[in-house]
Amino acid sequence: MKYLKTPSLYRIEQTLCYIVIITGFFGAALLPIDIGPFKLFPYRIFFILLLPLFFIRILFREKLSLFNSGIKWYLIFLIFWLGYSFISLTWAISKTDAIKDIVFLFMGITLIFFICLYIRNKKDFMNIYYLSFVAFVCLICIGFWEVITGNHLSSSMFYSYPPLTIPTGTFHNQNDYATFLALYIPFSIGLIYYSRKLVLKIISVLSIVASVYLIILTNCISGLLAVILEVLVFIVLYMIKKKKVYWLAILIPAVCAVFVWQYPLIHQYIQQMASLDERFNLIRNGLYFLYSTFGFGVGAGNIEYWMANFPKYDVKVLNIHSWWAEILAEYGVFVFAGYLLFYLGIIYRIIRVYFSTTSYFEKLFCTTLILSLCGFFIACNGPSSFLNITAQWYIFGIALAFMKHIRSTKEQNG
Repeated sequence: MKYLKTPSLYRIEQTLCYIVIITGFFGAALLPIDIGPFKLFPYRIFFILLLPLFFIRILFREKLSLFNSGIKWYLIFLIFWLGYSFISLTWAISKTDAIKDIVFLFMGITLIFFICLYIRNKKDFMNIYYLSFVAFVCLICIGFWEVITGNHLSSSMFYSYPPLTIPTGTFHNQNDYATFLALYIPFSIGLIYYSRKLVLKIISVLSIVASVYLIILTNCISGLLAVILEVLVFIVLYMIKKKKVYWLAILIPAVCAVFVWQYPLIHQYIQQMASLDERFNLIRNGLYFLYSTFGFGVGAGNIEYWMANFPKYDVKVLNIHSWWAEILAEYGVFVFAGYLLFYLGIIYRIIRVYFSTTSYFEKLFCTTLILSLCGFFIACNGPSSFLNITAQWYIFGIALAFMKHIRSTKEQNG
């Protein structure tokens, strides 16, 4: 008589991790329950279910194995950042805003730890890659449904509006949606270049065309520039990999020539899509706040409070609209410097793997992650609030888990 094998606790935790990732892509758009001060939806429910199991495994089973896996200093920085956010409560003026941001930061950093712990082998990585790709395609379909019907999901700021054809996907506004599309287009680029399945290649091509079209409809200039940067980085990587560096001598002047040729049109487009003076004043205020707090920052989540009450330069909006400037103004120079090293260090290490590997699996992940992280540099300046965009934390989580996997593979192979 055969007995059904009981799944191990680790498998249950890993399955919960996958569910957290899947539901995270849909956020508050998926079956939200309004319980007063906040909304409860599947992503938050499964996150809460996984959280105690994760800590039990870290403390009693894994015994801090993550910190002996080649990504120790990256994880230590994340813990330092979270700890600094708690300390900043002592000088943050708006405690409510600070606590709200700390919760979002805690959830984002914990997501990175989830992925680093539960994504271990090649099968796990391909699972999360295809999950991300399928979610990307699903959100594109939602975007086209919005454009065609003028309707929106309940999470959208346009939900109660008359029919409006600006897509927002599962996000609150169009800039968040455009940023998501820009960050996940590289998943399609990777499959076009490395997948052996024709169907996947065709779907990937169509998804790129569709997502670029949707980004244009959102009028998000940072999303569009991020995609352009991703394409340019891909071309440069390909030329260097194929030892055709001499083509760069043609490519770079050609890009510059096109920019100069179309500069009047580009300038006009940027002026229409965003108030450059407003953005400039927001950043100048952020630097002034940093100076006023002696480089320690205004505290977690307090940038809007300071922008409303202590602006030196006139602004109409309160959010600084730049992830880089937000980190600097809220968390100060130490966290900002650490974050910059964290970001550049990941890109540097993955680029090293890209140029040294012959594995199609590793090439797929290297290409996808390099392009997405490079696009991130620009794309993160579009949304008004980048901290609570769950999908951005997935990119860093996958990148760190991949670096951990590469390190363990090298150790196993001697």
